[in-house]
Amino acid sequence: MKKIFLGINVSHGASASLMIDGEIILAFQEERFNNIKNFIGYPKKSIENCIKYVEDKKLKIDEAAFST
Repeated sequence: MKKIFLGINVSHGASASLMIDGEIILAFQEERFNNIKNFIGYPKKSIENCIKYVEDKKLKIDEAAFST
């Protein structure tokens, strides 16, 4: 069974990433979606894109962690 981890950074350079079995599969920086350079805050669109990938592949996130 695959181990799926969602990492969320709610600080300078807000972002989200998805790791499957120790390999980073996706990484998004929120500034790419909202056009605010070095965005600080909740990376809503980045998280949504990671979750969409998991749902499309019919997978389940095992763990999630925040850094601030």
